[in-house]
Amino acid sequence: HGWRNHEFRMSVGKPWGAFHGDQARENEVFDFASSLDAEAAARSISMGSPQILGLNHNLCGFANALEMYEAFSASVEAQIRAFFGFVENAKLAHALQVRDFRTFAAGYNGPGNVEVYSKALTDAYKAAVAIVSQEQTTVHKEK
Repeated sequence: HGWRNHEFRMSVGKPWGAFHGDQARENEVFDFASSLDAEAAARSISMGSPQILGLNHNLCGFANALEMYEAFSASVEAQIRAFFGFVENAKLAHALQVRDFRTFAAGYNGPGNVEVYSKALTDAYKAAVAIVSQEQTTVHKEK
């Protein structure tokens, strides 16, 4: 995991400290980075429910990462639209249609952890199929 062991400090005299996994601390780091360069800070974070890296703003339909950050902060709908925009513009829709979860995971999350993410997608797909099948069986029995 490349993100492990990242540390941050507010100034030279302050001690270094971890921040991943602590949302309040991550917000503090983002605010600090934003004070130096708001666009660069927004390009460097994964945003919203879909956790799309700000660097991918153009694939989501935004002119820049700060615009994406502001839209994600204001609306869940913007996050959903951006997710579908990313999937379409990154040419990942076909991978989902044919249930090629390895290709989707690599395109969505990058080459690291493809096995972990593709297995999670496969498991989620199987669970969804089982739920739909069970509901369809229940509906047919009621008729």
